[in-house]
Amino acid sequence: MKAIETNATLTEHGQLTLDEPLTLAHNRRVRVIVLVSEEAENLDEPQAKPPSSDRQALLEAIDRVEARQDLVTFTPEEWHAKYHV
Repeated sequence: MKAIETNATLTEHGQLTLDEPLTLAHNRRVRVIVLVSEEAENLDEPQAKPPSSDRQALLEAIDRVEARQDLVTFTPEEWHAKYHV
């Protein structure tokens, strides 16, 4: 399964309109998870950059993932048992 993050607008008819088209094969079903902020948030405004210490920690984590170091692994059964998915 592949995850794609994008923004969308919820229309008055309850339909989602994506800000950008997806570059996937057409006429296929997809799973959608909608995340809604509990407080008003303007997704059109650029997001603030994290503090440099957080940014550095994130970059180091990305490096570890790319180098496949210190990864936590689990089986699908372990994931299901813990998260009941």
